[in-house]
Amino acid sequence: MTKSVNSNLKIALVNPRVESYSGTMPPLGLLYIAAVLEINGFNVRVFDISPNDDRDMAEVISYSPDVIGITILTDYFFRAKHICEIFKKEMPKAFLIIGGVHVTVMPKKSLIDFGADVGVVGEGEYTMLELCNFLKQDAEWRCISGIVFKNKKGEIATIPRVHIDNLDGLPLPARHLLNFEEYLMPPGMIRGYWFERATTVMTSRGCPFSCIWCGSQCTFGKKVRYRSISNIIIELESLIKKYAVDCVWFVDDTFTLKKDRVLEFCDQIQKRKIKLAWGCQAHVKTADFEMFQKMKESGLVQLDFGVESGSNRVLNYLKKNSDVASIKMAFSLAKKSNIRTCATFMFGSPGEKKEDV
Repeated sequence: MTKSVNSNLKIALVNPRVESYSGTMPPLGLLYIAAVLEINGFNVRVFDISPNDDRDMAEVISYSPDVIGITILTDYFFRAKHICEIFKKEMPKAFLIIGGVHVTVMPKKSLIDFGADVGVVGEGEYTMLELCNFLKQDAEWRCISGIVFKNKKGEIATIPRVHIDNLDGLPLPARHLLNFEEYLMPPGMIRGYWFERATTVMTSRGCPFSCIWCGSQCTFGKKVRYRSISNIIIELESLIKKYAVDCVWFVDDTFTLKKDRVLEFCDQIQKRKIKLAWGCQAHVKTADFEMFQKMKESGLVQLDFGVESGSNRVLNYLKKNSDVASIKMAFSLAKKSNIRTCATFMFGSPGEKKEDV
């Protein structure tokens, strides 16, 4: 049976956080979806649920949404399941949509685990827009691509969707739908640095590498799609003007994939006299002295490398596309450019031995 949905559709997008330290990191994915829905005339609110208790649940329930969209990472599983159970009990008529990387990786199982009406697989902006348009018109929505659902025979089916090619076509994240001041608190998200008003920005989607533990490709794919430099500059200047942001952490999987693009970005930062500290992630195989120098000159304060292991055997197993020599060279070039570095490591990789650690 299809749930009856109000034609004046009220939509609640919910982020079930599980840790306090991420409180300064707004849910960018939901804010992009919210922006697309809002610009198309929908009544939408974003709720970033407290990780410690259910104090925020009453506000969602009092909003009385017709549609609830909840994002799920694997480490959110038990918290998200608890929240979904409350929503289904308190708002049984609401149409429950789940999405996020956990749902994308295990769509059919997730639909059962969370008892949702539908799951959004992959990038959610246009899938959610289409779905909400169909629900608003009380029309048959099972033809939409990018979803997992139970068909009329009771079987679970999925329909794939192609990735969004033109990222400039997306509106800027709807940060105004949150009390954004709460996210602009020190120390910020660049590890080891203190900033008063730091936030996050995404400039590309997709990753060409094949690291076996990473869920990024599941959502964004191997083909890297880029926002134009002018589009990124508009967002940075908007963040400074609206929120007095003093630092940005670029959440791209690998910011340094295209040297010419990075150089163009740095040139525009300097040309427009944008006073902003920033940090990003880089793959060691993209290390380049000229690029690092330009990044430093344009405000880069820290470069994070996913090292993961100092053992070539483990790196090969992880399909990291790096080796110890490349790692040492990347850090050497960064230090030569007077860039502070941060290395991330994983321990307990399959087959890892004590001597590898």
